[in-house]
Amino acid sequence: PEALKAGLSLTTSEAATYLGVSRPHLVKNYLEKGKLGFYKVGRDRRIVFGDLVKFKEKLLHGEV
Repeated sequence: PEALKAGLSLTTSEAATYLGVSRPHLVKNYLEKGKLGFYKVGRDRRIVFGDLVKFKEKLLHGEV
C-alpha cells in the first residue's frame, strides 16, 4: 500500500499520544469514522506519521 512507501508509521497508542487523546477516542472518533486514514498489519492498525501531522493541523484549526 501507499502507506508503506511513505516512511514512518505509528501504532494507535503512539498516534493517540501525539494527538493528546486516548487510544479508544482515536479509534472510535477518527479511524472508524474515516476521518483519519490507516492501514493494517495483521490485526493492528497503523497511521502514517505525515497523515497524522496534517490531521493534527486540521484539529487545531477546527476543521475536523
